[in-house]
Amino acid sequence: MFVTPYGNHSIQSIIMTNTFKIFLCGIFLFCLSCESGISDLDKILEDPKPNPGVESRSGNSNQANTPIYSNSELIVLFDSSLTPAQKNALRIFHGVLNYEVCQLCPDESIEKWFFGGPINIEPKRQAIESSGGVVDVDYEFDFTTIMGDISPGSIDDTSYEDFIVSSNSGVTIAVLDTGFDPFFPFCYMDDGVTPFPIMYNADDTEVYDETSGWNFVDYHHNAFDDHNGKHGTAVSRCISQPLQNDSIPHQILPLKICDEDGVTSYFKFICATRYAFERADIIQMSLGWYDDGFGDFENTIFQLLTDAHRKVIVVCSAGNDTSDNDGEKHYPSSYENNNVIAVASTNSSSSDISDFSNWGATSVDFFAVGELIPFYHYDHTLISPLLEGTSFAAPQIASQVAKYLHSNPDLNATGIKNQLSSDGLVIPELYENKCFYDRYFSILVD
Repeated sequence: MFVTPYGNHSIQSIIMTNTFKIFLCGIFLFCLSCESGISDLDKILEDPKPNPGVESRSGNSNQANTPIYSNSELIVLFDSSLTPAQKNALRIFHGVLNYEVCQLCPDESIEKWFFGGPINIEPKRQAIESSGGVVDVDYEFDFTTIMGDISPGSIDDTSYEDFIVSSNSGVTIAVLDTGFDPFFPFCYMDDGVTPFPIMYNADDTEVYDETSGWNFVDYHHNAFDDHNGKHGTAVSRCISQPLQNDSIPHQILPLKICDEDGVTSYFKFICATRYAFERADIIQMSLGWYDDGFGDFENTIFQLLTDAHRKVIVVCSAGNDTSDNDGEKHYPSSYENNNVIAVASTNSSSSDISDFSNWGATSVDFFAVGELIPFYHYDHTLISPLLEGTSFAAPQIASQVAKYLHSNPDLNATGIKNQLSSDGLVIPELYENKCFYDRYFSILVD
């Protein structure tokens, strides 16, 4: 059953009398005790960690990529066997004042719970996990994707129907980012006027008014890129242009999770990831956050979703803080799921690691060129300075994976990594042992 987007009341207010609360909680606890063997609530009194409030606990210098935690919200993944009545009783029991259903979630299994004000988040999370009925509980936090200002000029028409493929074919690549602006030169035919169909067609997968992707920031179907840096659009070009050059059929599924300032939340990230897993062959994530020692990022809803969709390849940027990800984890690139591929950046000649790039002998898989990446304004003039960052190295690997899947749709994650290892160039001695496969790619986008 579809739940109307947040702006149209997907957050449900729970206002009940104390008598009714007690009645429902009794029913819920009886049901759970029968189903899961839980007979008391002692576990809610486990020793808490310090409450992070809304502050970061990380020592990393890049504050933009450091989690800024909410102290009044948590994200839950329900056990699929729960009925709506059991879910509602569980919310009441844990003092949930409001909740938001993950947009377009096919089974309504992911929710964000609001507790009405600052609470001691860690013991609350432990209590929810231990009381039954919930598979996992994650913290809610904000983080930022940063990119310079391309300043391409203003555009009034944010529609993109003319750029949607008539029928999906080949490989679908979902891009979780700032959205997609199709009015740049790479989205037109050689005449510079005729739109080049590049965007996913949602006719067969529509849940609520989608034409192509979805805007998880503003809760509607238009995923137009309003970021001054056009980060999502630039990432999409790094994927699409090599595929266009090789005539590989594909479509970009734009999922806007970052606002115009590049800010997003873990909940938006999770909801878009769930959405992408149901539709895409590859998911590109040129964003991330650092493990600050608090967030328990080793046991997350993201990992469960990724493991449940092993055929979908998730390509992630490794981060831009000259950091060893084997030590200070950068997520989602540091997740160890077999279908996650982490990509770091080399300089334009691939002679050395980019001076900004992260690396990791075990946590990073491959390198790709992440400097002097061209991007063109609406008027076809080259931007200056050229793009740089692991954000633009990673989509080159996604493009290569798309080529493999086009040739062999049944190729699994292990086969893809082996193929990348076979086709990649041996990295120079200067930076060997800085990634797992010791291979780099130089898929330059002209």
